[in-house]
Amino acid sequence: MPCGFDRRIDGVRDVTVDLPTGQVTVTGGRPLPADRIADAVRRAGYELTALAL
Repeated sequence: MPCGFDRRIDGVRDVTVDLPTGQVTVTGGRPLPADRIADAVRRAGYELTALAL
């Protein structure tokens, strides 16, 4: 993810990307709004194929 992704959504603690699989893991200190995560991923220029909460 581009630098700053974790600052776009309040409560995000960490964003980890597994380059070989393309999997992104977003963690937070409280429940995170799925719609905001999905929107941030798309705005960063990536395709969201699944969202697991």
